[in-house]
Amino acid sequence: MAGYTTLAGVRLSAAARRFVSAVSRDVAKPVVVTSGARSAQSQAQAMYDRFKRGGSYHAFRQRRAAMKIHEAFVAGRKQRQSERETVRAMADVIEKQLRSRVYVSRQLHPTALELRTRGCTSSEREALIKACRANRARVVVEERHPPHLHIQF
Repeated sequence: MAGYTTLAGVRLSAAARRFVSAVSRDVAKPVVVTSGARSAQSQAQAMYDRFKRGGSYHAFRQRRAAMKIHEAFVAGRKQRQSERETVRAMADVIEKQLRSRVYVSRQLHPTALELRTRGCTSSEREALIKACRANRARVVVEERHPPHLHIQF
């Protein structure tokens, strides 16, 4: 049993804790949870950081929703708003979308997790994916920068 840790500020539901505990029993290396389900505010911050690094909204499945959030980002930058003000405006867009049941990211669902794969060998990464699937989860996306898995359980 390898166990698991979470990054500072990551909160897990009871179901998420049970899932990660089960996965961690099936792998040799400790599991690191880098993100759980996100609030509109935390999703807005993640998207702000992505856009600030030059990332695009095109990577999102819900491109129209992501484009609207990106528009709030661009407007905030043009108006020379602080990061806090811009993120709040982006979160307002996300909250409006959520009321219409539009989810720009699966991370807004309570059954979403991100698991770190940085420092894993290919066999350790495959073992982690296999353990997730054995516990009835889907590996939605395997990101390379930074290396991590998006999981839906």
